[in-house]
Amino acid sequence: MQRKTLALIGLGCLASLGLVGYAAPPRSSNLSSPSRQPLERPTAQPNPQQIALTVGYLDELKGDKTCDGTGGLMTYAETQNYKIYICADRKDSTQPRYYRSRDRQGKGGLNLEAKDYDPRLLRGFEFSHKGYVYTLPYPTAQAPNPRLTITFPSGKFTQEKVTRYLAKIRFNRSKPQP
Repeated sequence: MQRKTLALIGLGCLASLGLVGYAAPPRSSNLSSPSRQPLERPTAQPNPQQIALTVGYLDELKGDKTCDGTGGLMTYAETQNYKIYICADRKDSTQPRYYRSRDRQGKGGLNLEAKDYDPRLLRGFEFSHKGYVYTLPYPTAQAPNPRLTITFPSGKFTQEKVTRYLAKIRFNRSKPQP
């Protein structure tokens, strides 16, 4: 019994010195009240999925030739993997007619033409090709972070968050304005 008591006293002494797996509380030579310095708040690291949408005007792409041969560039959007260009009809620059996408390095891509339908929707643009549907919504107050949706012929789909959206018209996120 005496050995157990001595062992417990010894462990208690070692613990107070911080030698048994947990540290002893810090000691202060200043016996006055604790410091009243403000505590720093931890800051959260940005989550790549929460990157804010950048909205702007097409003049940021001055000199871009992707919509050459069409009625001009109407809308531009970027996602993590794609650059999307909505180009106007040659005869009516207010009518979307062409969907052109490129990978982020500017290579490869897709060139679609809307021939027998109006790709302009109340909520954005939609282009169809060989069973695939490409939908690019406008940024709005109800949907401030639009997603490019690619629907496959099977009905399955994939989405990518739009991180940059440029247009000819001014958006106040509730409705487009001229």
